[in-house]
Amino acid sequence: RVKLGLERAKSKGTKLGRPQKLQHCDYQEIWSLIDEGKSYSIISELIGVSKMTISRANNSRVRDSQS
Repeated sequence: RVKLGLERAKSKGTKLGRPQKLQHCDYQEIWSLIDEGKSYSIISELIGVSKMTISRANNSRVRDSQS
């Protein structure tokens, strides 16, 4: 029953899963602040997310540049 419900939701175009904390423009802002030499703590206070979220955003940039 669960699989049928998930398939039905997907076919209707419903997005499944947890909403993202950051939008694309937030990633750009984070990356520019990191390039300026700001610490994760300062950036997390400015953006309003955790230091781990800042770290993940920075890691996504590193992964994208290696591809």
